[in-house]
Amino acid sequence: MHKAIQPLTLIDGTNAFSSVGVMVDSLHPGPTLMVTGDSSAVQEVYDRITALPSIAHLRGRLAMVFIDRLGSDSTLPPSVSERVGHIDDSLFLPSLPQNATAPEAQTRAKVEDYWTILAKMSGLGMISGRGVSSRRIAAFSPELRA
Repeated sequence: MHKAIQPLTLIDGTNAFSSVGVMVDSLHPGPTLMVTGDSSAVQEVYDRITALPSIAHLRGRLAMVFIDRLGSDSTLPPSVSERVGHIDDSLFLPSLPQNATAPEAQTRAKVEDYWTILAKMSGLGMISGRGVSSRRIAAFSPELRA
């Protein structure tokens, strides 16, 4: 399996590290997909995606950034941006308020986030897309977005 899972970290003025995301680098050429969202939502989706046996065949990079850990301006720091490199496409995972939403809605949203990321990866050619709804993949087709 040729992939490298790397934490995306920042170093503050006291030389303390803080995690602002994770990146799966397949070591095979391909596009880079940047996914941003609330840390709890992104981490759960990341855990599901990296548990897939077929992730070993990933082409390109999947960078997942915890937007709530970037600071008040939510700007990607240069050190992290350099590690991620050129971003070919991006997704934002909207967050649902934990205290205002039924647990079933939270679960459905996380499942939807997971399948949306897989469809986007398939549309970019990062994965084969077997098992991902062709309708979802078509929604991310470059021809439809032009």
